[in-house]
Amino acid sequence: MLLDDDPLIRETFSLTFPEYEFIAVNTVMEFLKILRSPNDVCLIILDIVMPGINGIQVLRQIRGMGVNIPVIICTAYGSKDVVIEALRNGANDFIDKPFSVKEVRESFRRLLKGLSEDPLERAYEFLRENFHTQVNLELVSKEVNLHPKYLSRKFRERFGTGFMEQKLQLRMKKARELLRNNRLDLEFIAHKVGYSSPEAFSRAFKEVHGVSPSEYRRSLRRGRGDRSARFN
Repeated sequence: MLLDDDPLIRETFSLTFPEYEFIAVNTVMEFLKILRSPNDVCLIILDIVMPGINGIQVLRQIRGMGVNIPVIICTAYGSKDVVIEALRNGANDFIDKPFSVKEVRESFRRLLKGLSEDPLERAYEFLRENFHTQVNLELVSKEVNLHPKYLSRKFRERFGTGFMEQKLQLRMKKARELLRNNRLDLEFIAHKVGYSSPEAFSRAFKEVHGVSPSEYRRSLRRGRGDRSARFN
């Protein structure tokens, strides 16, 4: 997303870098409205000088919102002090007007490196690696640079269940694996899959499977396997 009050600059970026899709806006109000709504913006370009506000102030607002999307500061009034202030406030790079097409393209590629991967797959992978922690939708959203509401909707569309349901499924799958080992007590298993106590774990397990962890473990000894499990 490009924020610049100069229509020529907005058009130039779109024409010069056709391999990227630009959302070009000319007011801070419109820019923040888009950023606060579900979106798939993965890079921000800010003009340093705009009517009534400057890019550094907008940058502070972006970082104050907890948005971790890479930001490039674009200015025709570049100076060492401006660059230092921008970097201190969370900018990832800066470009001077008139800009070098080669340098801008290299900056885009460097900052977008790895983002060509499916963000939903990255979100699921992050959840799979951290389901045993207090990971939540907001944290994962920041990790993959997507708005929480947008990620929640797309997560359900892709995987058929919501974020918290997926987290629960991952916890229960790991719990069933650990319950096969009779040497592991319930307290150990509870903490291993992210619960603060055996009681909290047992309640969650029974709600999902219809039996307590101990009953489930006994059923394994009787050879019934995972037939009591609601989730595979």
